[in-house]
Amino acid sequence: MSWRKDLKSQPKKGRYFPIRFGDAVRLLKEYGLEQFDGNRLAIRMENVDGEFENGRLLIDIMPEEDLAIYSLPEEIAVGISERATILAFRELAKVQKRINNFDSSKYSYYCAYLKGVSEIVLTRKDISKQKGKYRGESKFSNAFKAKKVSRDETVLSTINI
Repeated sequence: MSWRKDLKSQPKKGRYFPIRFGDAVRLLKEYGLEQFDGNRLAIRMENVDGEFENGRLLIDIMPEEDLAIYSLPEEIAVGISERATILAFRELAKVQKRINNFDSSKYSYYCAYLKGVSEIVLTRKDISKQKGKYRGESKFSNAFKAKKVSRDETVLSTINI
């Protein structure tokens, strides 16, 4: 059993977090999101610069492990980002509630992006790991250390704020 800790970072200069840490704890309790052992999800507040294909990262949830909240640039209005984050939180909590299997070779986590100032894009990121094959000429001690990792992101839905 691994125990996860919260990570309360400070926003970088010119950035802010769309919701406070205490609000995130309240939302976790409200939506009943828990780790495998029944404790609330760990919360990570992180700074990520740049915009991705689906927009600016708002939050992501690793089912039954942790929740990450990402900082946003100050150009985005606080009211819009807070409303978008709470809406994304609710939608991703619904998705996580439907997850009931765990496979250590393949797992998914769910992301919410803010696209522009009026749209939330929800995605699922699938990551699978495959151990390397043992080859006769390889040393046995290195036989299964090589892993093949594949990543795939699928858009689940788009929500207007």
